Amino acid sequence: MCKKEKPDDFITTACAIDLGSNSALILIGREANGQIEVVYEDMRTTRLGEGVSETGKISIKAINRAIDTISTFKEAIKEHSVTEIHCIGTSALRCAENRKQVIDEIEKKTGIGVEVIDEEEEARLSFISATHSLNIEGRCIVLDVGSYSSQLSWGAGTEIEGTLSLPIGCLILRETFTDEEAGYDTYAIESAIKGGIEDSGMKERADTLVLVGGSAVAGASLLLGLSEYNRRVIHGISVGLDEMEDMAVSLALMSEDAIRQRMAFEPERADIIVPGLIVITRFMRVLDYNIARVSWWGLTYGMLVEIL
Repeated sequence: MCKKEKPDDFITTACAIDLGSNSALILIGREANGQIEVVYEDMRTTRLGEGVSETGKISIKAINRAIDTISTFKEAIKEHSVTEIHCIGTSALRCAENRKQVIDEIEKKTGIGVEVIDEEEEARLSFISATHSLNIEGRCIVLDVGSYSSQLSWGAGTEIEGTLSLPIGCLILRETFTDEEAGYDTYAIESAIKGGIEDSGMKERADTLVLVGGSAVAGASLLLGLSEYNRRVIHGISVGLDEMEDMAVSLALMSEDAIRQRMAFEPERADIIVPGLIVITRFMRVLDYNIARVSWWGLTYGMLVEIL
């Protein structure tokens, strides 16, 4: 994904869509005085990756949910006179045996093509998004916890130096690192993270750890006691390891219905918020960070930086 040369008087209004394993996100923006001006954003829960780890395939129901969501997004695309559209797929589509069928069906029904990106590109876009939107100048590590994988990226300023993808996410955590009696095996999670980081060659400690993704944003919203998502309040906020761990323990003792009521800003995430927070806090412990910053923006913002 790269910028294209355009006439000086041409104004690009670009649309970035992230078709993730749990949610689909759309961001529409344009360049204004060297900055990205966001004119529209939305997020819908699609659970595209639901059941993929068991069956190896994306279900018809999940495909239809994705098609309905993108069709809804197209209304905003038309309203804002978008001149350039990019749609990416991540972990669920990477893993699905019926990936081609899913992509073909989405394009047939919506007219929008989907580019499935690899783990390295996903981590790179997260890094670009976090460092640009937070104006980070020093060394930085970006952690993006997804449904079926987590991406680490690191570098100095906006210059990325390395990436790492691990098959650890909030959905797969329930299936791989759990025991019916003992609950989540945090020791096994930390061991998997340590092994991956050691193999990656990442050695130098960074000044800042940035958390990206739905689990991080939802966790910050819970800590703040928000009843609805608020980008202005959440973006750039610092969260502590201890308070995130306490939140995970507190939620784990609650019923799913009670969690859903507490998460009025995104009740659909009630069943995966605990594993999401556990993944984040295990990474923070292994990386030895007591404090991290939260970025509201994810892959879609990184895509707009590239396009515009």
